[in-house]
Amino acid sequence: TEEGSIPKLTATYFVNEGRKALIDAGSPNSASTILEGIKRLGVDLKEVSYIIITHIHLDHAGGAASLIKEMPYAKVLVHPRGARHLADPTKLISSATQVLSPEEMARYGSMIPVNQEDVDVLDDNAVIELGSQQTLKVVHTPGHAHHHLSLYEERNKGLFAGDAIGEYVAEAQFLFVDTPAPSFDLALALESIEKVKQLPLQILYFSHFGVSRKVEEILRVAQNKLKVWGEVICQAMKNNPGDLIENLKEFIYAELEPIRSDTVHYDIWAAWATESIRGYVDYFKRTQGNLFWARKDGEE
Repeated sequence: TEEGSIPKLTATYFVNEGRKALIDAGSPNSASTILEGIKRLGVDLKEVSYIIITHIHLDHAGGAASLIKEMPYAKVLVHPRGARHLADPTKLISSATQVLSPEEMARYGSMIPVNQEDVDVLDDNAVIELGSQQTLKVVHTPGHAHHHLSLYEERNKGLFAGDAIGEYVAEAQFLFVDTPAPSFDLALALESIEKVKQLPLQILYFSHFGVSRKVEEILRVAQNKLKVWGEVICQAMKNNPGDLIENLKEFIYAELEPIRSDTVHYDIWAAWATESIRGYVDYFKRTQGNLFWARKDGEE
């Protein structure tokens, strides 16, 4: 979909089986693009059974209310910890306003509530039957957010990963972390990737943005980058706790060097990387800078 006027920034996926499912609802401003895309597939919107939300951040859940109005037989399915925020997005919008720039908020648009009767929750390991050869298995994957889930699809052995693994730039085959404040939890993020590694995966579907079959490599890189960022930021907090964003600018530039030539998206990714630093800082303040894996690795 397009996020505002920016192509290839945020993806939604449509699983076109006997029972049809939309994976993520995009932002409020992307709803019309999503609806047009489904219609281009030759699908009547009345045929859609599910809008499944990987997590309730504005760019993934913000369009749900607008979409459900056009899909009269669909249910919005979401993590149990996210359901109440769809019905009343006040806190969600307030939190987003604190971490997103006015330009980003304008790009996403204004989120409106979803009627509570249109929302059902998805427990871990729940199975959604879409057809004789296609099921979606729910995998709770907290870390990026405590209300995050991913979906394992059986036909292609693929994972709709949301933001649990990070952001993937398909053209450059480049992955970087996405660890926003205030909900990021490093320990849970690493545990979620370990959980994903137990699945018989052959393909990963990223929300930002693209698809990859290099499953083992990407999961290894994701774990390593989460740890490296943690070590660098934790050390910076101890050595020079002043303006961490300014102090870590060179680190961000080095991390994003492989995608510097993408002038369409680079500034957005740089802003997300900066926000990821804030997510780590918030996490380490809650956990007293505990690099828990350092002790574990030393014990093995």
